[in-house]
Amino acid sequence: MIRVLLLLIFTAAGVWSLTPAELQQCTANLACAVDYKDMYQTKLDNATHVMQLELEILKHQTDSQVLPLQTQVNALESKHTQQTTVTNAALGKLQNDVSYDRQYLANMSQVLHKLNDDIHKQNMLQSEDVHKLVLDLTTARNDIANLQATVKALLGQNMTAMQIVGSIGSTSCADKDTEIIQLKNNLTYYMNAFNSAEKALENVRTLESFLQTQVVQLKANLTRTESINHIKDNLIVSLQNQLQAAKLNVPTVPTPTTCSDALGMKSGTISDSSITASDSQPGYGPEHARLDNSQGWYTPERSSSQDFLQIDTGSLHYITKVATQGAPCCDVMVTNYTLQYSADGSNWKEYRKDCTLQHLTGNTDTVTVVEQNLADPILARFVRFNVKDFKKNGSSNYVGMRVELYGCKKN
Repeated sequence: MIRVLLLLIFTAAGVWSLTPAELQQCTANLACAVDYKDMYQTKLDNATHVMQLELEILKHQTDSQVLPLQTQVNALESKHTQQTTVTNAALGKLQNDVSYDRQYLANMSQVLHKLNDDIHKQNMLQSEDVHKLVLDLTTARNDIANLQATVKALLGQNMTAMQIVGSIGSTSCADKDTEIIQLKNNLTYYMNAFNSAEKALENVRTLESFLQTQVVQLKANLTRTESINHIKDNLIVSLQNQLQAAKLNVPTVPTPTTCSDALGMKSGTISDSSITASDSQPGYGPEHARLDNSQGWYTPERSSSQDFLQIDTGSLHYITKVATQGAPCCDVMVTNYTLQYSADGSNWKEYRKDCTLQHLTGNTDTVTVVEQNLADPILARFVRFNVKDFKKNGSSNYVGMRVELYGCKKN
């Protein structure tokens, strides 16, 4: 090809009329021209490389700003989960305390009832003992009084000792003295017994007073405990009312069977300006990331990806299902992704199930539509598809996909 080109140039310039020196000079000039072309191509390649490098730097800077925000969101969600756990634990402990206090009051009531029975029985026994002692003392006093009256009567008649002894009976004086000594001893015994009984009665009264004080204290403690339990019961009722009010204020979430309309990616109801992405290939922007679109959304080549596709539905919607499809060309597809959603485009939440971030399965070809039903519908205006993995084809690695959202508008 080069020889033909040289022949044409030499012919046009009248090469047959040139001297050998002029012919050599012309050939050198042509070689220089070829060298300059290679140099320009090298510069163009270098400039292209620099632009790609600047794009990677710009993407890295964007990621460095997005990742801390994502970390803060994760921390806030974790803190919310911890606070919910602590609140539930405190409520459970409070309920356990109330049950324990109620059991304690029941046990205290049984103890007080038994204590009253024991005090009553002890008082009855001691009263019977005291009554018996009083009867014995009364009998002893009557016997002594009768004996004294008899002695005084005999002495009042100016009778001699022998006469007194004789009037008492035929018993000898020694026997009478012995009887009097025995009566005195009996009197002393009864007097001591009476004093002991009075002391025992006093002890019983002291014990009864102490027990009555204890009963009053126990009743006061019981009243205070009942007051505390009343406060706890009121607190529990208040918390239950707040929970009930919170439940009443929670909007009714529609079911997937009644809320599963396509929201407008494929139909075009969602405008091109409402679809954005972290990066895109010229001519294959995010506005082409519509289900069954003939172009699709692509990013430049990359070995790994933190790209995302973001959709603004225009207002709050319940999202119950998402669908993904590979890009239409070159065996490009996202195989794994997560979802984020937001009501205002600034505060983002991750789609989770039972507090676990959900990684959703993407596509294995460029045609099949893969649908993912959300276990818990999300309420959002903005939805992001975060790419976690994609098919790599060795020499050309692109990220690309087409999507659709399903649900219904919040009333």
